[in-house]
Amino acid sequence: TDAAATAVEVRIHGKDGNGNEVIEDVAHGGASTATFAAGPEGVRRVHIIDNTVTAATTTVTVTGGDGTTTIETLRADLGERSHEHLRTELSPAPTATADHLVRYYRRVREVRNDNDMVELPYEFENLLIDGIARRLALFQLEMEKVPYFEQRFQRGVRELRRFQNKQPGRFQGMKQLASYGTELLYRG
Repeated sequence: TDAAATAVEVRIHGKDGNGNEVIEDVAHGGASTATFAAGPEGVRRVHIIDNTVTAATTTVTVTGGDGTTTIETLRADLGERSHEHLRTELSPAPTATADHLVRYYRRVREVRNDNDMVELPYEFENLLIDGIARRLALFQLEMEKVPYFEQRFQRGVRELRRFQNKQPGRFQGMKQLASYGTELLYRG
């Protein structure tokens, strides 16, 4: 369903009851012809196909076969095209109730429109200041300051991308060395 438009389509990724990958495009108001497995192994990802979004597209909701279970809700008017759902599993399965600490990285939402609001992690607040300072120096024709703020801004953008693409559980700064035929790892 879609709260406003009638042309939007979604792509559904998942597995069927036999464990085979299933990818299907479903138009607004249409029904899936594929059968997905029940539970978390079934529908794994739902995303809006970009070129089907119109100016009137607002909230897109994908429901299960019963019509009452919501599988995914996306705010297309805010630039949401998909959500990333990652699963954490415990192995072996715990035999008693316990608290488990899970760490994760939240990705910065992609900017698609001029009026999109993006939450910057607090480590990157200076990135915004450097961008404004660069534009202010250009406006005031202080050309000797422009390269300085441009360089700081670009370095901050690279660090933000690196931060955004971190993979939990992997060492950062590990380099591989080969010495006398023996491979060594060290923390750089």
